[in-house]
Amino acid sequence: MALQLVYTSAPRLLEAGRTGFGTVARHRAVGGLLVAAVERVSQFGRSAGQNPRRVVLSHRILHAGASSHHVFSCIRDAGSDYTGRTSHLAHHLIADAREARAAAEAGLTPADILRQMRWRSTWSEAPRFFEPEEEVSLTSFRPMRTTGAWERLTHNAAHALLPAQSQRCLLLLPGEEGVLELFSESLGTLADLPAWLVTFTTHVEPADDLADIRWIALAHDSPLRPQVESASRTNFDLTMPGSLPVPRADETRLAPAAAVPAPVSQPLPAVRLDEPRAAVPLPSLFVEPAPRARRPPWPYVLASVLVAALGTASFLLLPRLPGLLSPRPTGAESAIDLARSIDELWQKHRLNLPDTRNWLKAQADPSLVEAHRETLGQILAAIREPLRPLEVRMPERTQNDFVDLVTHFRAWQQRVQQGVRDPQWSGEDPVAVQAAAMVAISRLKDEWAWVTQAIQGVPEMPDELQTEVHARVVSHLSGGSSPSQGRPAQWLELLKLTRTPDSPALAWTSRWELAVKPVELLTAADREALNEASRLPDIPAWLRVQIRRQLQSTAGEQAPMTVVTPKAAGTPPAAPARPAVPADGPASSHPRFVVIENSLLPLAQALEQLPTLPLEPDMQVFIGSVGEAETGLTLLRQLGAAGVYRKSFNDQQTLEFRQRRLVRLPDATVASRIIGRSADGVRVLFEVIVLPKAADLVDAWPASPAFTFASEVQKTSTFLDASAARWLGSLVIVGSPPLRLQNVDDPARRYRLKNDGHRFLVEADLSSTSDSAARARLASVDQELESLRQGIRFDEQRRAELAASNLGRAMKEEQSRRLDESLAIRQQRLLQLEEDRKRLVPDSPQFLGVPKGTYSLFAGLRRLCEVRIEAPP
Repeated sequence: MALQLVYTSAPRLLEAGRTGFGTVARHRAVGGLLVAAVERVSQFGRSAGQNPRRVVLSHRILHAGASSHHVFSCIRDAGSDYTGRTSHLAHHLIADAREARAAAEAGLTPADILRQMRWRSTWSEAPRFFEPEEEVSLTSFRPMRTTGAWERLTHNAAHALLPAQSQRCLLLLPGEEGVLELFSESLGTLADLPAWLVTFTTHVEPADDLADIRWIALAHDSPLRPQVESASRTNFDLTMPGSLPVPRADETRLAPAAAVPAPVSQPLPAVRLDEPRAAVPLPSLFVEPAPRARRPPWPYVLASVLVAALGTASFLLLPRLPGLLSPRPTGAESAIDLARSIDELWQKHRLNLPDTRNWLKAQADPSLVEAHRETLGQILAAIREPLRPLEVRMPERTQNDFVDLVTHFRAWQQRVQQGVRDPQWSGEDPVAVQAAAMVAISRLKDEWAWVTQAIQGVPEMPDELQTEVHARVVSHLSGGSSPSQGRPAQWLELLKLTRTPDSPALAWTSRWELAVKPVELLTAADREALNEASRLPDIPAWLRVQIRRQLQSTAGEQAPMTVVTPKAAGTPPAAPARPAVPADGPASSHPRFVVIENSLLPLAQALEQLPTLPLEPDMQVFIGSVGEAETGLTLLRQLGAAGVYRKSFNDQQTLEFRQRRLVRLPDATVASRIIGRSADGVRVLFEVIVLPKAADLVDAWPASPAFTFASEVQKTSTFLDASAARWLGSLVIVGSPPLRLQNVDDPARRYRLKNDGHRFLVEADLSSTSDSAARARLASVDQELESLRQGIRFDEQRRAELAASNLGRAMKEEQSRRLDESLAIRQQRLLQLEEDRKRLVPDSPQFLGVPKGTYSLFAGLRRLCEVRIEAPP
């Protein structure tokens, strides 16, 4: 019986502790040496010019220890794996020599096995060992004699003899279709046993050892053609049938006796056809034609020239002879050299990736090292040119820490390239632009933190986004009219936030506030400064006009000084001229910073990762417990040193800011809500939510009808509406845990939220539930479903074979009745299990609209607040 092995990329492999590409399923009888040999031929190249949708079918003879095995393989693209990188799946059928001999005696060829085997195209199960009943009998397949394939392509059926009459051959085809039919017809010209000594593949992979493959097919325009063509292989260009040689007329299909098979009790000898001294002599079919008796004289002339050339070469090469005769490095020396090159690569870039480093040394594969070296080079090139669409490719096999590096760098690269094209940087409201810029820059720094942690020698984060925002703001202010919103101080604060060392100096910005200063407060120095500003070449036209009007005002036109009457002590302060923007709910566009302490991120470290805050002089600071409305918060006063806020001078529990960062909390064990407002109390500058691990589990924001959103359906995707996108976009969560929604009434309904530029995409959360019993039940259901589907396939195949058999009518009807009963029972059970699985996993990634209801918003495992989702319009 033949054994099976499946190779693909998975978060967990059959070998404990391994992830990525590897064996996810096999029979227990497949030993470790054979597994390693099969995994080496399980690669799927993605070079330029190769069709990513090709299906590679091959027959190989692999040697593991003292035994040989016939390996039938089907390798194809498998879409994206669990990390989002490209994946492929290789399904192998492994037969020993005894099983292969039995199949040959039954009249089967390797092409018959490849054409009739039910090959897997996907793998969604947990890693497992195949059961004994999943072994495959090669004699269960039927001989399939192919005719006409060569005649259709070359208009001569006799050309099917050409591969058999050459020691090794390469078929150059117009396309990639019909290769297996050509091989099947050519194998039919051989006797049964010699046909099983021919190894072949329908597509060449870059990692293939061509010496082990006799027949190779390739598209005539394939980029791998120079690699395959060689003097030791006969090329047959089927795109030009007229160039094909005429097959020898005396070649016919050999009788089985001509192969001289060994006794059936002995295993089929392990013969490598590419070795001239094989254990079993090759059939006469492979013998090259005898040389002609008469030879022309020019070989003797050529021999004389060669002797003279050898003499010259000896004179030139004698000084280098000691170096040429030096022994080649052994396997151990090669492994040491490879480990040294890995260490040099890690030291060159100061990499902090220990898992990948140790794994590469254990694999001892130079191609893997080169793939990682190329990826690192692509990352450094993309850092030098962040706005250029450079692709950073993930190695086909690697470890989790390298996957994290590439994933976060790709996210940083995407955020930069999308951010510089964001139209909101040309907005009219400086407060909204500043809040959006702070959120965008903070998210970039979160992704960059992963990069700097892995590549410690990387330079500072490029400031392309800040440069673009600064340039957009300057361009907006340099227009023909003055800005319609915002005060000069707010625009200047935005310019200061986004200014970089490469930003051009603008002298007129420091004079802007003087142009709007009340005339009665202008001093002589102010007027001189305005005079100088009006003559600056880069000053906007609207500001030049405003300065001239300010200078034309005379002292006589100034309003007389008024006497200010002091207010009584109990008189409340006057209400602001504009209504204050509420901090509760999603109405305000201020940035909301959330700090969540957990076992991997202590509170002190989380506060260090908190971005800089938009502090202002004389700002108002309020503090209270999370979950409280803004009206329930306490006003703190700046008492003592700069940046120190407290209730009174006697209060020892202080809130401290230093260098625009929050450095101290009044009580680090209490979940706190901190709000900063402008001096007049109108604008909300920022909000900080601190959730220590030891604090009670309380929502970050109080319940409010304002947290009511709707879902929107666009083609096959579901998004939250614009108000939800604005509010969620203002959240800056330290550590960047994933956001998700969970239905309050039905916790099984869970959805992931992904920031898609200006929108938030909603996807069903198909991750396993946190309940261990439910996880076990889901795994059990999946395993039983796969077993039932495979049993149904076997029953249907058996019923087709029964209909074509020569059994008696009564016996055929009885067996058919039993098969029908078995199919009915299995199909009924299959329907029941599919319904059970739907209840365990209620949604799929493809759905339209979030059901109406009340949902909890989670950041990772921490609930933030409660929101209401209305039905989609």
